Amino acid sequence: MSGLMTRVATLAGSKAHSGETLLRGADKNSGLIELVEGVAHELNNNLAIALGHVQLLKLKIKDESIAEGLNRIEKSIFKCSGVVKAIREYAGGPLQDTGRSISLAKVLKDALDSDETSWKESATKKNLSIVTSGEYNGDTIKAEAMDLVTALSQLLHNAVDASPKNGRIEINISSKAGLIILTIADQGKGISENLKVKIYEPFFTTKKEKGAGLGLTMVQSIASRFGGRIGFAPNSPKGTIFSISFPLIDAASREDSLDLPVNRETEKRILIVDDDIEVRNVLCDMLQLEGFKADTSSDAYSAMEMLEKGRFDLMITDLGMPGMSGYDLAEHVQDKHKEIEIVLMTGWGNSFDKNTKKLKAVKAVIAKPFHLNQILDLVRI
Repeated sequence: MSGLMTRVATLAGSKAHSGETLLRGADKNSGLIELVEGVAHELNNNLAIALGHVQLLKLKIKDESIAEGLNRIEKSIFKCSGVVKAIREYAGGPLQDTGRSISLAKVLKDALDSDETSWKESATKKNLSIVTSGEYNGDTIKAEAMDLVTALSQLLHNAVDASPKNGRIEINISSKAGLIILTIADQGKGISENLKVKIYEPFFTTKKEKGAGLGLTMVQSIASRFGGRIGFAPNSPKGTIFSISFPLIDAASREDSLDLPVNRETEKRILIVDDDIEVRNVLCDMLQLEGFKADTSSDAYSAMEMLEKGRFDLMITDLGMPGMSGYDLAEHVQDKHKEIEIVLMTGWGNSFDKNTKKLKAVKAVIAKPFHLNQILDLVRI
């Protein structure tokens, strides 16, 4: 781990020196891409462990004040995950993300109601008015709710930061030509011509010591991951309007709630395979707390032995493991145990081998860190 931290420090230190140049040249520098991928893998694994323990505590603890603190930690973890995704995408190319059917209006409400205090405190100190309007008709898009909350919270933070005292921020949702469009308009100074070509670049910031320059890079990454776009235009008479748009999908497929009831009659016997004991244990604890039967294995070879001796309905395995990989294990299970469904986990974010899609027994590929409900939804189907 110390070697990794040394490499992380080297990458972070390059920000002040030539961060933009380094990342811009990533496609010509396989060493840098490997560094970013390795750091992302390590961070995502540890974020998955932290998130898992937070969600376990949320299930066990009923004290509202403690639950509120856990919610803040959970959202901070997802924010960190979003930053990791943004850096990886900029350095190594687009990520794959399937998403789920959600309401953008509901996500906006979650972003406005969230306990993200930094922009709310600033808005209060500046005596800003935040006004929402538009179409809240249940139109849905395909995305991940937590990622979008992170993106919208970042845009709100930027709008508040740009706004003068006693100003007004207007938020609007509309639909046009198969798109749903959300705009956030401030009354700040606007964006000068020489800055317009730079604002999405990583590590570019006008906030000096207050900002890391990754906010809009992260928002752009999240939007593009789900087929969306981000843009900006001058506000009248002054200020900036940021817009984020996504393709509409059939509202009939909307999934507003992730909290589906457990059907105890259709419980599945689950095998969890991961070389990281913390990931294994937290995932096992999550499933057992929800009433499912789960066993764990530290590698593919012992997993194959367990599959021969016991009965399992579902295997959840990490992709990157020493010895035999999760992909090779999935191939073995698909050939020898056709009745077992497979879910692949990856600490490499949303970047995985295209051959994975050829495994018919693979039910889903999920990126670390993941929400407990993502796992429960897959188990219950």
